[in-house]
Amino acid sequence: MLRLATMAEVLLFMSTAVAQCGDPVPNTAQDHCARAKASLDRGDVKGAIAEYDEAIRRDPEFAKAYYNRGTLLYSTAANDRAIADLSAAIRLNPRMPEAFINRGFIYQDAKGDSETAIADFTAAIRIDPTFAKAYYLRGNSYRYGMFDGDKALSDYNEAIRLDPNYYQAYTERGCVLDDKGGSDKAIADYTVALRLNPKCARAYICRAIAYSHRKEFAKAIADLDQAIRIDPKSDGAYLARGEVYLVSGDNTKAIAQFNTLIGLNPTDAEARWRRGSAYFLNNENDKALADFNDSIRLNANSAVAYVCRGSAYQKIGRHEKAMADFTRAIEIDRKNSLAYSGRGDEYHRRGEYGKAITDFTEAIRLGAKDAIVYYSRGVSYWSKGDYDEAFADMTEAIRVDPRYAAAYHARGTLYRRKGDKTKADEDFAQATKLGYKAPTPKEKGRP
Repeated sequence: MLRLATMAEVLLFMSTAVAQCGDPVPNTAQDHCARAKASLDRGDVKGAIAEYDEAIRRDPEFAKAYYNRGTLLYSTAANDRAIADLSAAIRLNPRMPEAFINRGFIYQDAKGDSETAIADFTAAIRIDPTFAKAYYLRGNSYRYGMFDGDKALSDYNEAIRLDPNYYQAYTERGCVLDDKGGSDKAIADYTVALRLNPKCARAYICRAIAYSHRKEFAKAIADLDQAIRIDPKSDGAYLARGEVYLVSGDNTKAIAQFNTLIGLNPTDAEARWRRGSAYFLNNENDKALADFNDSIRLNANSAVAYVCRGSAYQKIGRHEKAMADFTRAIEIDRKNSLAYSGRGDEYHRRGEYGKAITDFTEAIRLGAKDAIVYYSRGVSYWSKGDYDEAFADMTEAIRVDPRYAAAYHARGTLYRRKGDKTKADEDFAQATKLGYKAPTPKEKGRP
């Protein structure tokens, strides 16, 4: 589930409401509210909750006491009771935007219910259109819960307009911009966030990821080193540093980072499949499979882990198991383009070219725009006798990756089939220049 705030942020967010309980009169609800604040100042959450219990017993219509107790109950993971208290506060005072905010936060963070969370954040905005935090949290729900980057971006923009010092909003807006391919704008936002709060480890982590997208790996590692100095137990920093090493081709250092992460959190399923991916790229297939198995044992609903294991099975020729894993990944997450692409390969290998084309097409529809997917679909069209479609896909593969030697060779063969010897020779020459090698026996059926 999505974690959007630390405990310190939750307590800070409720502190204003505690101060609004009213002037204490001995042995009244307001008095117990003030005592709760004193308990909280000492770090005694349990004692503070007990004082709110008494405040509510003395005044069952005391909306702010329900609000404060509900917020504290969330901090103890009593989520259903917290929601009930915040709902009571809203019933007693429907114009309290903070109650909608906190209830929405719990629905998102603890329940994973993005739609209900968004409804609560929207209600808070209707009550107070200048409430920057409401826009920020709704943006988080749109981005992480509904995967709607456009709506998230709009909300982050508004949060920043209302509060130009909102460093968290700059950080999350940077993430959306990076997702959309705007790494320059993303880095600018992360840099503003760090100017506003030089101790924001998340901004360093996110900026590092943006640098890695630009292949500025030294800058990425420097930012991640700083994030770890700020928070030596940051799972996200070690995870990102491992990924940066992985994409820069240093699998050994990547494995070391994932080892550290697993040491910090032995039950982290994601760390297992990521380390498995590094082993996979290092051709340490047994270790890779062991990690993928462990990841699935720790989280049986991880589509990514099944895709990774399916790819490993594919690599070592265990195709029935690969097919089963790709299919299971699709059952879990029907938006996983890699699962469709992997299963498409397996269908092609079986000679079921129509099904392969269907899966490759779905992978492309879901956003898999890398050249190999177009190439693979083109090969399936070719094998099915649909040469015009195959030609179009090879051309698209070359457009996406102008250094894709196999696509040039395949298109050259199709030109030759069309009788265009000049263009065929040009493509063959380019394929040779780029280092084209004839398919191995395992790649039979590929041009």
